[in-house]
Amino acid sequence: MLYGALFLILPDRTFVTLIIYGIIISMAYPLIFVPYVSMTYDIIGKAYKAASMRVEYLIMREWFTNAGRAGSIICFMVVVNAIGQAKGVPLVMLIFGAGHLFLYFCIRPIQIWSTSNKDQDYNSERLEDANRQT
Repeated sequence: MLYGALFLILPDRTFVTLIIYGIIISMAYPLIFVPYVSMTYDIIGKAYKAASMRVEYLIMREWFTNAGRAGSIICFMVVVNAIGQAKGVPLVMLIFGAGHLFLYFCIRPIQIWSTSNKDQDYNSERLEDANRQT
């Protein structure tokens, strides 16, 4: 829905289409963002030394998130300066708008284990690996 909404405003940017675009993305964005953030915290919670290193894991997550944002803004400014606003803005919107679509296909196959024997087996394997390394 997020990527499809771009095709609504690319050919004709009027006030009405921008309002419709805003409504569509306000409904679609939580559908991908909430599960993504939840899955991220679930994975951090299952990581090695999760309790003692949770702040470090969250800082690393924020570094990469903000690096992506900064990189896309820099890329946007370079493209708009190189080819102009009329062609650059739609091009950058199409390229970076596909990021959410790509994200969906990347996180779709990831399975988060439920609280069962798998979790206990996984945690015990990690503990055994940590004990072997020390």
